[in-house]
Amino acid sequence: MADKVMTNAYQAHKDSEHTHAYVLYLSGQGRWKEAFDVINASEAQQLTAAEVATFSRVKLEYYRQQIAAQGLRGDDLVRYIDDVAKKDRPSAIVLWSETPFDERAQAEMDAVDVAKLSIPELELMSQAAFDVNNAKFHQSVYQEAKRRNALSSSMTQRHSLFEADRLLAQQKTKQASEIYLARLEEGFPISDARMSVWLAASPEYVDPVLDIQAQRVFELSDEQVVSSLSMALQTNNKPYINFFNNHLPLKSLSAFNYWQLQEASLEQPNDALTKQYARQALLLDDKERLGLDRTRDIGSAYRAADDNWMTNDIIATLDRLDERHESYFVVGSEFNNVPGGSKYLTVPFELGIAMPEWNGRLKLRTDSVYLNSGSLTYYNTNVEFERDRVGQAFSIGWEADNWQADIGTTPVGFRYTDWVGGIEGVTEWGDVTLRGNLSKRPVTASLISYSGLSVTERTGETTEFGGVTRTGATLSASWNDGRLMGSGVILNTIN
Repeated sequence: MADKVMTNAYQAHKDSEHTHAYVLYLSGQGRWKEAFDVINASEAQQLTAAEVATFSRVKLEYYRQQIAAQGLRGDDLVRYIDDVAKKDRPSAIVLWSETPFDERAQAEMDAVDVAKLSIPELELMSQAAFDVNNAKFHQSVYQEAKRRNALSSSMTQRHSLFEADRLLAQQKTKQASEIYLARLEEGFPISDARMSVWLAASPEYVDPVLDIQAQRVFELSDEQVVSSLSMALQTNNKPYINFFNNHLPLKSLSAFNYWQLQEASLEQPNDALTKQYARQALLLDDKERLGLDRTRDIGSAYRAADDNWMTNDIIATLDRLDERHESYFVVGSEFNNVPGGSKYLTVPFELGIAMPEWNGRLKLRTDSVYLNSGSLTYYNTNVEFERDRVGQAFSIGWEADNWQADIGTTPVGFRYTDWVGGIEGVTEWGDVTLRGNLSKRPVTASLISYSGLSVTERTGETTEFGGVTRTGATLSASWNDGRLMGSGVILNTIN
């Protein structure tokens, strides 16, 4: 019924007011192609700021839908946006600004003569400049629209946010924050990047921001809900974590959205919440990638996962969380037999006790070691080495996500028994990864180096030697720019 009424009203009048209402109706139902066709069929006429903003938004969303539906990437995406540019250059610039090719948007803006733009094109250029954070170009667009008395509310709001950015850079945080808060209260979206810079400089405004977003939760887009919940997670604001979590089922979030929440939740010691987001991200990733009507069970999604950076990260997070909650007991054996020489048998017993409340695992280990040197003599004499050694080594350690440490002994029962152990860790600073360790370990290459030896000569003199340990430190740094690069320094000493 509503469809018939709206269609008849549009067909009867086709003026800007009825066209605007019909386009809003079609876009509200997700009928972007029909809304796009209506805009293109409308006759050139004087439009209000609201009509300009709606038509610009609908055209852009239609292009975005086409890109998503066709799965355009790389050269195919470039060709598509180039085709859009032939008939709708401002929209093409916005599309460039939303892709990995945003430098094309900057280049296109540099070539634009704003004085020659139509009013709808000025609106689009305002949005493009805002998307790529080009304050200088936006200022020229804003001034041109102001000269023509064609300023829209969204253009004015974008201009005010650039002004807030300028005030923030001048450390006038109170004035800047008043502008940011006013835009949020009006429902104008502020990007995560802009929000992060603002709240890093003015953390006292986190709660007011979350309060505004909570009051408008039913008006928020999916991305705004994710951004608000991520902010609550990063600041460990439990009331707002619970609030926005309870509203997630009302939104149509994507696998990427849940991956964003997974990453935000990693900053808090709440494995259950992180696992909830990671599982949902994997289920939706499986559904979206395979074009399924509904999500499958987690086991099927796990087994069918492809080699994609986001999927790999989700699975790695789930594996790490599962491992953190799992205790284990391991028994093994290692046997080395050098022909005509020594034999070496070790049987390790290791117990790992998961302690998720401490974000780690306690490790208890003992190694039963049997050594046989074979037939060897001492300096071409008839004095033979001790051939056999049996000992029991013990150690205790702690393993966490980014570091581990242990301390113990070389096998008790050997000629020499010494303490051994080590500590190692890894940390990241942006794209730089630092790894370091400090350790003292036994040299197990032979019976002499491992267990030590005592030889009594005919004179009755006893010589003891062996029981070698290696004490060393390793420090390495690597920088990741998408390729395998790194540099390191290794320092070792042997005692």
